Amino acid sequence: MEDKGAHGLRMGGLTGLGGAALGMIEGQLADDGVDAFERKLAVQVFVCLQYGEVSFKYRGG
Repeated sequence: MEDKGAHGLRMGGLTGLGGAALGMIEGQLADDGVDAFERKLAVQVFVCLQYGEVSFKYRGG
């Protein structure tokens, strides 16, 4: 397994028409506002190139 480093997985957030409308109306501020509604799970990512497998180790979030 090859260590690919720490990454965040998005859990939730604004999506669909509501998120698109907010993005059009508020521009860059919408991107900042979305963070308030989503949860990010911190994981360490491991990849096996030989077998095409991916593994995650929980780091917090």
